[in-house]
Amino acid sequence: ATRSLHFTDAVTQQPVEIRDVAALVSDFDGTLVNDRPLATDIFGRFAADIAGVVPGAPDYGAVYTIGTEAFRATDGLPTIETIRLILARLHQHRVEQAVARHFEILAELSRRDPPPLVGGVRELLTALHGAGSGIPVYVASGSQDEAIEAELTRHGLRDAVTGGIYGT
Repeated sequence: ATRSLHFTDAVTQQPVEIRDVAALVSDFDGTLVNDRPLATDIFGRFAADIAGVVPGAPDYGAVYTIGTEAFRATDGLPTIETIRLILARLHQHRVEQAVARHFEILAELSRRDPPPLVGGVRELLTALHGAGSGIPVYVASGSQDEAIEAELTRHGLRDAVTGGIYGT
């Protein structure tokens, strides 16, 4: 059976049809959720935390910047690469403890200020799922499966990802 996607282009407001669609595969960070401001802040706080520098300390801004610059330098790569770069710049070597601490900070800040969906994502996923389109939706990401599941669930869209989640 031929499956097509019908939607309105968000920029031009013109109707669009894409024919012979086998599946929709999407990245997560920056594509489905607008998490860039949150991710930048997390890595800044993470660098300060790992260095033992508290907010308000004279060198907090400089250490925070090490984290944000490392995130920008490794954007699109797995989280572990950003963590390794921060540790190298701080002359630290506790990778396993650092990874655990990063995810603690991520969970804390995500609960406090969760990232919003990118515009049009809810409508797209709801339309694909609700219309019985038969088009499977997959998420492939460098983020952890659990984090993706939690965000999709928080937004009420976990059931719309019918094909599966493939993270790290």
